[in-house]
Amino acid sequence: MLRFACLLVLSLTLQPLAGCSDVGSTPDPSAGGTGGDGGEWFMDPPAQTGMLTLGCTNNLTPEIRIVRWDLTVDPGPIVAGRAFGAVLSGLMVFNEELLDDAQALVPGGYKRSNLLGVQATVHVRSGVAADAMDVVLTNEPIERSCTYDESGDIGPDAGPFSLCYEANDNPDGSNEDCTGLGGMPDPQNPCGQFITLRTSKQCGPGELCESKGKTGPGSQCDLNGFCVSDQLEVRLQAAHVQGYLAADSGAVLFGWDDESTGAYIDQSGGPNRETVILPPTIADDPGPNSFRATIGAGILAALDCTMAEGTRTALTRTPESELISFSIQQP
Repeated sequence: MLRFACLLVLSLTLQPLAGCSDVGSTPDPSAGGTGGDGGEWFMDPPAQTGMLTLGCTNNLTPEIRIVRWDLTVDPGPIVAGRAFGAVLSGLMVFNEELLDDAQALVPGGYKRSNLLGVQATVHVRSGVAADAMDVVLTNEPIERSCTYDESGDIGPDAGPFSLCYEANDNPDGSNEDCTGLGGMPDPQNPCGQFITLRTSKQCGPGELCESKGKTGPGSQCDLNGFCVSDQLEVRLQAAHVQGYLAADSGAVLFGWDDESTGAYIDQSGGPNRETVILPPTIADDPGPNSFRATIGAGILAALDCTMAEGTRTALTRTPESELISFSIQQP
């Protein structure tokens, strides 16, 4: 009941998550009942998480990247022909292979990246009576810090990095809290939301990096003195949404956007038919599912993505069986 009490006081627009939780079954709000005075009761389905993949283009290489973006949907009762709400949240998961590729783009490697912007668009593919709103999730706030440390260093062994605050940003891009370059605020030393990669300096025989195949001539250990040791996760901020209207029967299918990203399915009849063709990334024009960050000394890394599955050379549309599915209950 606590959950729907929260949903009822929210408008039909996206709202920040505010502590509402799911407890058992819930009375149908449209019936006006409480379950003890003749009101209708419907099953409140448990939350589901889908480990969905997105095919992504980028601004630095011509290759397609496959990135896992987990989606969690926690709805109220979904009843035929009636409105329902849901709590939406997500997690971007960059695997080691993708991080290894990015290390090769920065001489000496890097351990921190400044997150400039991320958005992931939740799309309902079917199961609603009318076109449902697409809902954009962004990253959870990350504690801000300066780009350079107090010694003016930005390299893999730099740090600690001073904390800084967005309110102290200057029009030229500098920040009053960031004085690591010459003792004065500098536009090259902005305040940002930095995410830190998991790395290891265990580069010796039999140690962690060797077990990952990252030692030897030309390897990460050889070139950088460390190796990437694990995947990177970026959590998306949860949001409440209302205004979904369930269809008369069937199931409601949730996933990430594959409709308005500019991607299309090849219908040429050739060897690539039925594969998903992705549009190129335009660095200054983020798409519905996008990631922007700087790595190293200000190298922009941009990804634009479409929900799809497959490999770097052959993507297909995510089948309905892989989407998050909730059965529509009958009144």
